[in-house]
Amino acid sequence: YILKIGSNTIESEKGGVKSSKEIDVAPYIVNGSTMIPLRGLVEEMGGEIEWNAENERITISAPTGRIEMYVQRKTVLSEHPNYGMVRYTLSVAPKIKDSRTFIPLRFVSEHLGYNVTWNGETREITIEKK
Repeated sequence: YILKIGSNTIESEKGGVKSSKEIDVAPYIVNGSTMIPLRGLVEEMGGEIEWNAENERITISAPTGRIEMYVQRKTVLSEHPNYGMVRYTLSVAPKIKDSRTFIPLRFVSEHLGYNVTWNGETREITIEKK
């Protein structure tokens, strides 16, 4: 997957076939972390999302595990195959901006089994399966 800061397009290549998907809100950077809209990329990666509006809890489930996070909280629980649920502290908490929920791209991508590479010159993020 390739995303670019300020662009609403996710480029991908699966089985040699290139495609692009438009998302309604572009990724942005806050305090050195790229924030992405909750649904667009995670669903492309095969993850399922559960949103609990009452307590603003986000649960991401994928074949590689489960992540539980809350809006405006830096503490996250991520399922580890050998250790069960492990607590992590994010550098930037999930946020709601313009009525959309944004999550930290690197943490979520890496915990779903992907490597993340940043190109500062082009402002592009490349995400590849480990």
